[in-house]
Amino acid sequence: MPLGSASTRPQRSKSVQFAIFGLWLAYGILLWRNSRALFAKLRQIPRNRRVLAGSGLLFGSAALLLAVMIGLYQLSPNGISPLAWIIISVAGAGFIHCQVLAAGLFMSMAVTDPNPEPSELEEDTPQ
Repeated sequence: MPLGSASTRPQRSKSVQFAIFGLWLAYGILLWRNSRALFAKLRQIPRNRRVLAGSGLLFGSAALLLAVMIGLYQLSPNGISPLAWIIISVAGAGFIHCQVLAAGLFMSMAVTDPNPEPSELEEDTPQ
């Protein structure tokens, strides 16, 4: 085994992890900045569906990403392969996309609608 090869691989792995994390952050920022039209569409969804969809996206995407990462780690006893990193990258981008959608769904409920639907008015009135 050449001198230094044992420490080179973990360092390269860390570099790949930081690069992927940076790409995920950039993708999330890009989605958030270009989301006005998306949020306008989300506000048209009934409030109870926004709650369910937002919660499902928030927790479901996290669970899916975690399952993918754990599964790939279990299948790769000698280290994560380049193909596994690609799969993790795509799964992470899907996670970021779902998180932005969930945030949009929750934010659309926080903003007061100037023309609420009658069904929304009934939900807000105490009985």
